[in-house]
Amino acid sequence: MKRIIVKIGGGLGNQLFTYAAAKRLAISNSAELVIDSISGFENDVQYNRKYMLDFFGLVDRKANVIERLPFNRYFERFFLNISKFKQFKNRRFIFQENINFDGRILEYYFKSNIVYFKGYWQSEMYFKDIESTIRNSFKFNLSIPNNISSLIEQIKLTNSISLHVRFFEDNLNSNYTISEEYYFAAMNYISKKVDSPHFFIFSDNPNLLKNFLIKCNSYSYTLVDLSSSELLNVDMFEFYLMKSCKHKIIANSTFSWWAAWLGEFEKKIVIAPKFESFEGVCAWGFKGLIPDDWILL
Repeated sequence: MKRIIVKIGGGLGNQLFTYAAAKRLAISNSAELVIDSISGFENDVQYNRKYMLDFFGLVDRKANVIERLPFNRYFERFFLNISKFKQFKNRRFIFQENINFDGRILEYYFKSNIVYFKGYWQSEMYFKDIESTIRNSFKFNLSIPNNISSLIEQIKLTNSISLHVRFFEDNLNSNYTISEEYYFAAMNYISKKVDSPHFFIFSDNPNLLKNFLIKCNSYSYTLVDLSSSELLNVDMFEFYLMKSCKHKIIANSTFSWWAAWLGEFEKKIVIAPKFESFEGVCAWGFKGLIPDDWILL
């Protein structure tokens, strides 16, 4: 049977993007998807990120040592250099050439037994035609503690809106961290569309939100801060809570992008920042990233 061996890396959002694009490629080629859950994290000394897809109900097997070899950093460089000189349709090592949506992957069919796949592939268009499969794959496999259950109950009983603040610097209104102006414009927009909205505010650094929260006093809100809890895998529980909210105000973050995309409320409103940056860890606003039915502010 043909195999696609995918290298997973980055934070949770990018891991989900990579898996979803690879899964669609495997299905369209009647191939087995094999996950390399190790190579993408071995040299991640700056962020020390970990493979997180075991928290979902994936059925795909993990790559063995031999299957991971082409993603060794020395071999990978060699294969990448060779692939650059081949036409896309003839490549056995598929990599992302630029950040914008690349429709060639949707027409890629291979005849070899094994293809290697890497990159973030940050667009729902890479897997939109198997949306139900991806949603079923990303069902959570979590044991919910009592304090999280009580928050879930609040989210269910209110017109809940998740609001995510992702800090790239140490304050709002800086170069890459989305401004207060965006968040208040989004809160005002939602307040006109939703009766008695209640905002559940999430952040990777809640300690930096003090001044912002003071200005939120005219809104009904709950700051969700699990950083002082004894929970393991806090990020996954915050992600689950964000996903559970009915409506979403996301940051320039693939973490909240996926929490919004996986949201199951039928009439959900998703607001995303109309911000553009085409390089680095805060790359955002490129072609294909924002679904057509989301609102840009």
